[in-house]
Amino acid sequence: MLKTIEERWNLQPLTQRDAAAPSLADALTLAHPRNDDPLAGIVPPRSTATQPNVGKPSELERIHAWRVSKLPIPDENGRIAHVQPPLDTSAQIGEYIRDRMAAWDDHLRKTRR
Repeated sequence: MLKTIEERWNLQPLTQRDAAAPSLADALTLAHPRNDDPLAGIVPPRSTATQPNVGKPSELERIHAWRVSKLPIPDENGRIAHVQPPLDTSAQIGEYIRDRMAAWDDHLRKTRR
């Protein structure tokens, strides 16, 4: 799609990938459908770089966890006194958000009965 847009409006390719991609212009005809494989023989580039912060949570993840910690979910005694635990990795934040949202959904189901 990107290659077709670039060709249509005479734009420069954004990456090597769309520069190497075939255009869809030939396939977008009313006369006859295309029956060849336009991607045959094209190998997209792959990054060999490693992500140095794969386990380190992003600022967005931290904000998401903080917002989820503020949901008014009562504990077993009916109190809303939740304190967010320390979350040092993206995995911990993901689990915390998942569990907290499940508790919120459960709370909403109970209050709607």
